[in-house]
Formats: sequence, C-alpha cells, structure tokens
Amino acid sequence: ATAYLLRSIDRETFRKLRAALEAVGGVAVLERASAEYKRDVGGAWGAPRVPLGIARALKDRFDPLGVLAPGRMPT
Repeated sequence: ATAYLLRSIDRETFRKLRAALEAVGGVAVLERASAEYKRDVGGAWGAPRVPLGIARALKDRFDPLGVLAPGRMPT
C-alpha cells in the first residue's frame, strides 16, 4: 500500500499513518519535511526493509567514500 499526502499533517497523525501502512507491507516516505520532523517521526524512510548488514555492505561497495546521502543510514 502506498499513500500520497498533499498537505502537511501533525507528527502523531503521520506516525499512526506510517504504522498502519507498514503493518500491511506498505511504506510512508517523507519527500519534503524538516530534519526535526523527520527525526520525530522515525526518519524519511520509516522501518528498514533491508537488513542493516546488507544495506551497509551495499553502501560500502557502491559508495566507498560515503559521499551519497551522508547520515541517512543508521549507525
């Protein structure tokens, strides 16, 4: 399931919407939001869909200098 929101919503509502979508295998990605908003709602991408070890290995392989999307992947 995918949802497109065309207006801003409060953080609690977004967290509930994201949880409902993720519960059925969907996603809620934030395209435009402040860093504070993203941090408060669990990041731009939501729950990881790829195991962290695999994601890190891919990032290391294709971006060895860490110049693409710095800070996006959890440490």
